[in-house]
Amino acid sequence: FTVSSDSFDTIRSLKSSRQLNVMTDNAENTMGSRDDNAVTSVTNINVSSHTNYGSNETQAVQMADMIWFVMGQGERVRASKYDFASDGQQSIEMSLFASHITESGIKEMSFRRHPYNSLFCLLNNGTACTLTYEGMQEVRAWATVSTEGEIVSAAANYSDTGDIIAGVVHRNGSYFLETVGAIDEGTVFLDNQTSWVNANFDIGQAIKQDDDGNLVVILDDTELVRDVDYTIAGGVLTIPSVTTGNVCIGRRIACRVNPTDISEVAPSGMVKRLTALGMYLLDSGTCTVKINGKESPFTDGLKWVAGQRESGLFELTTGGDYEQGLDVDITIDSHRHFTLTGLGYRLGISQG
Repeated sequence: FTVSSDSFDTIRSLKSSRQLNVMTDNAENTMGSRDDNAVTSVTNINVSSHTNYGSNETQAVQMADMIWFVMGQGERVRASKYDFASDGQQSIEMSLFASHITESGIKEMSFRRHPYNSLFCLLNNGTACTLTYEGMQEVRAWATVSTEGEIVSAAANYSDTGDIIAGVVHRNGSYFLETVGAIDEGTVFLDNQTSWVNANFDIGQAIKQDDDGNLVVILDDTELVRDVDYTIAGGVLTIPSVTTGNVCIGRRIACRVNPTDISEVAPSGMVKRLTALGMYLLDSGTCTVKINGKESPFTDGLKWVAGQRESGLFELTTGGDYEQGLDVDITIDSHRHFTLTGLGYRLGISQG
């Protein structure tokens, strides 16, 4: 069967939801049967065109109840969803105000389901970014992910303790198969990671990682200081007087939530208008937020108490206009295994 079109189209992705979604260079179509009581065939087929945004060669993915695809230039992500009111597919812009994050172009996408919905996008510049999406709680936020070296390829894989991102990293002339952000009690968000429980480091433990001076050592969620708290010599890690506890060694993954491009014209010029700030946290500790050096308490009496662990969407009201040099400082305990899954600005009905 040939899909009719006003121009030459290449089919880029095929994804199944209510019907078969056919994503082409210039349009988003669905394919099904004219007669639902008979199998789809060349004589029993119905193809409908819904929107005309177009996809590139990056394969579409199914996340939550939507089909997510990358538009032609590789810098914008849209999500297609069935709309009962129009009885057709509607495509929603999901990278609004995030052009500075995806500007190098997206080359791979995958969907991380647990412990929260997030879209993992590998970029052409060797870094990555994630979109945390919790539709019912109005959470939609982009963050950048980077590590030493270049991420060549990566994708999400299921795990009983939470989906992990596994990929190939090119670093110092070598290739490594590494994981990003496994979710468990020992999570420290390192790649190229090795973990020990109750090992004797007083006599030293052999390590397999290449040591170029940038390895990070974590003892029970506390980062140790090289040549003060520990030494690495001849491929052996030594931590004096440590024979119990959880020890991890690896390289740091940098994950940064970026401010959006939302701005308005004010009498003084272009400003950032921040009316409310929302954070979606999973299993966090005590939290404080400062905006341009000023403490900003959460609304509705929501606050974190020392030792208490909270999850969910929390918002604070800041009020006023802020210049482009907006500085948001977030501190969550001295712990390392908290998860900050969403941070966004809200301006009217626009979110980033």
